[in-house]
Amino acid sequence: RRVLFRSQAYALKAIETGAQRAQQMIRDLLSYSRADNQSLNVTSFDLRELVEEIKEDFQGLIRQYKAQVDTFGDNPIFADRSLMKHVFQNLIQNAIVYSRPEEIPKIKVVAESKSDGFMYIEVSDNGMGIAEQDLELVFRPFKRLDKKTPGTGIGLAICSRIIERHGSK
Repeated sequence: RRVLFRSQAYALKAIETGAQRAQQMIRDLLSYSRADNQSLNVTSFDLRELVEEIKEDFQGLIRQYKAQVDTFGDNPIFADRSLMKHVFQNLIQNAIVYSRPEEIPKIKVVAESKSDGFMYIEVSDNGMGIAEQDLELVFRPFKRLDKKTPGTGIGLAICSRIIERHGSK
């Protein structure tokens, strides 16, 4: 029979946590690589349906924070649906997790066709926001503004790559 002392238990927990972070980092690096290397499969899809699917995926998180996620605007969207799902999942999840503690998170996804032939999509929220001097920083890999919350700092970098691959910024 083995007896663990408190310091040994803490050490084992730290090793376990480190291994979990390393696994998450590997998964995120693979996603980052795929965002650049996966061939685009551009199709027409309904943005509202995609956001409803994401809301279903995040129903526990949405319920926990009492978040409101609404979609407005034009359809259809012409893009790689699976890559766009990744973008909207990340943006919606960040908007919920980084909301102001005293407010219910409110996220809006708005799509608008313009006369130049492009579809403009805006995701906005009432969260804590990002300081202007940090706007470029948050889209770089491994750059995180909030070191207290879990994450690898690669989610928004993946979003940026996917958006750039679709010919936008």
